[in-house]
Amino acid sequence: MVIKTKPERVQLLFQELTNAAPQSNEPDVLRLIEEKLDIIEDAYSGVPKDPKHFETKKLDGRLYAPHPVFKVASRRPGCTCYRQAGHKTYIAANGAFRIVAVTPGGGERVVFDKAGADGKGVPD
Repeated sequence: MVIKTKPERVQLLFQELTNAAPQSNEPDVLRLIEEKLDIIEDAYSGVPKDPKHFETKKLDGRLYAPHPVFKVASRRPGCTCYRQAGHKTYIAANGAFRIVAVTPGGGERVVFDKAGADGKGVPD
C-alpha cells in the first residue's frame, strides 16, 4: 500500500469530485463525497474506517465525509453547513456544494466549488 499525505488525498478527492456528475440535492452530495472519500482513504490513508467515528469524533488520521453530527448553523442562505476539523462544507438544496478552509481568525477560503445539476452554484 502506498500511503499518501492528507493534502495529497484531499487533492485526489477534489479531482474525483470535479470529474463526477453534478448532483441535484443534499443527500446525493453527501453520498458522493462519502463514496469518493472512502475509496481514496481505503487506498491511501493506511487507517481503517472507524464506524463509530461520528460518535467519538476521534482524530485517527483518516479523512471522513460530512455527517449530520457535524451540522451547524449556516451563514449562506439556502445551504446546510457541516463543520469539521479545519474546514466547512456548504451544500445547497440544488446539489451545489462548496468546501472552505477555516482560517485561524475564523475567516473562510474557498478550496473547492461545484455547481448543482441545474448549473447554479452555492449562494454567497
